[in-house]
Amino acid sequence: MDPDTPAVTIRTGDPIKIHDSTITGKGTLISLIGTSASADVTIENVTATALDPDVAGRQRGSFVDSLNVKSLVVRNCTINGASFGVLVAGSTATLLKITNNLATNLEDRASDGNGGLQAARPSLGHFVLLNGVSAPAGAEIAWNKVMQTVGKNSVEDVINIYKSQGSAGHSIWVHDNYIEGNSSTTTTSGYTGTGILTTATRARR
Repeated sequence: MDPDTPAVTIRTGDPIKIHDSTITGKGTLISLIGTSASADVTIENVTATALDPDVAGRQRGSFVDSLNVKSLVVRNCTINGASFGVLVAGSTATLLKITNNLATNLEDRASDGNGGLQAARPSLGHFVLLNGVSAPAGAEIAWNKVMQTVGKNSVEDVINIYKSQGSAGHSIWVHDNYIEGNSSTTTTSGYTGTGILTTATRARR
């Protein structure tokens, strides 16, 4: 129940499987950083609930916050109230699948410390964010359902693929996802969130 302590911490390159579990916490729910061998993790049939951190200005935690991943599979999970669903950063992943998950009431606004929410959004939330990920064998984000209540929840781009790529003939395949109601009422210059967004940098010649 300490927002500074993840409910589950993984710091290894050995294969890890988390399944048929319930995870609840005020901070990050699963914090995953691979060692020099990179992380190899499967998460399935997990019900995860991110709670109000009860600290003014503090955002709810992520379901999975990962770095240096070699293999990550997240499937058949239910995620409620998190600021991020699955965040993967700085990784070369030979296997990456995020499939058949249900995410509801994602929330990226900060707590007011008294059971309510501030207008501030410390980090713009996403259901999936790939940030600096190379997937030479391809990746799949599919058959997920993300449901928000307009005017009640706040999230930015539901699926955001940022400076990430597959390889020739092996794409990051995003298909058959259901997205409903992503919005935020706290933006001052208009809402800029989308259902699916890809951003890449072009090489200069």
